[in-house]
Amino acid sequence: MNLEIRPAIGKPVERVDGRLKVTGGARYAAEFKATNMAHAVLVMSTIASGRISSIDTKAALSAPGVLAVITHENAPRLNFPERPQANDDFVAPVFGRSFPVLQTSTIYFNSQPIAVVVAENLEQAEYAATLVRVDYEESQHVTSVEDEMARAFPSQDGLRKEPMMGRFADLVRGDPEALSKAEVVIDETYTIPIEHHNPMELLSTIAEWSGNKLTLHDKTQWVFNTQRHVALVFGINEEDVHVICPFVGGGFGSSLRPWSHPTVAAMAARVVRRPVKLVVQRSQMFSSHGHRPYTIQRVALGESRWAIDGHRSRGLRTDLALRREHRGARECDAHALREPELHHEVSPRARQHSDATLHARSGRIFVPLCTRQRDGRAGLQAEDRSARTSHSQSRRSRS
Repeated sequence: MNLEIRPAIGKPVERVDGRLKVTGGARYAAEFKATNMAHAVLVMSTIASGRISSIDTKAALSAPGVLAVITHENAPRLNFPERPQANDDFVAPVFGRSFPVLQTSTIYFNSQPIAVVVAENLEQAEYAATLVRVDYEESQHVTSVEDEMARAFPSQDGLRKEPMMGRFADLVRGDPEALSKAEVVIDETYTIPIEHHNPMELLSTIAEWSGNKLTLHDKTQWVFNTQRHVALVFGINEEDVHVICPFVGGGFGSSLRPWSHPTVAAMAARVVRRPVKLVVQRSQMFSSHGHRPYTIQRVALGESRWAIDGHRSRGLRTDLALRREHRGARECDAHALREPELHHEVSPRARQHSDATLHARSGRIFVPLCTRQRDGRAGLQAEDRSARTSHSQSRRSRS
């Protein structure tokens, strides 16, 4: 195949799907048609931790148009393999397993899918879902990452020497003890709050079986990942799972993983022996699938001092604010980050100056054009202005 490479920078480039999207011609996962298609609605837990002691579906089953109500008590048994023995999700952590939807009475998280109602139309399914009655044995939930830090790390015995799908469960690089020997140390901890994706297109799947072959119209950013996950869970060949997703109505990474809705849709379709459409409701988008979790990140940098012109330097100033622009500064070569060790060398060009700033994100050294005193911000600003004026006058006199 001959591929023609065309320059794109600085030129208008036509988006191949743009016209279809803006004119309404693009069809998303939930907009495909299937003969005799039924509709499914999820029922969610109302506690965050515990177990289901009883679930009553009689009223829901007797509601008009209802074809089935599937819970952990009557759902087909599926296989959710343990990692790293088997990998059913290319994006998942190396350890653990995917959420075993409708396979257990255990409640792992708030608003967890605990049942699915299948009916002739969406309105009937939505109404019947409100009729499902659930009793719980509630246990104490944990929502503080800090309180559970001691249990947050896998056993060192289980760590792989090689990464699975390019990822390690844990990683140690260099000499951690080197930090204790450093003459200058910056050690800070940063937190990032939860972020929910919530793109315009809701998570949705249309599942249709033909014998042992399954077709999924699924809202996904990775069709092969959905294909592999569903094939392993249902115990069928990957080539017998056909995943179709011509357009994605926003994702932000939220649809890289299959989550539970394609599995539930395929399960429901097999139970009622008809195509089934399942669209996750907007309110359920905050809980029924993953999000960017709360994270804690410790950043520790160590450095040795160096001599310049026979005098001890005043050390390495680390810019933890990650400033992208440094007024009155120029960028020097950063032969700095010697990765096996937790200290840095400053390039010969940087040694010509008595002060330097390490850009923590890029690993580059920024060296100001003037020497800065460390006796307060006002003094720094005054000296910077004086130095820049002197430097500018010197350049004009040379010219």
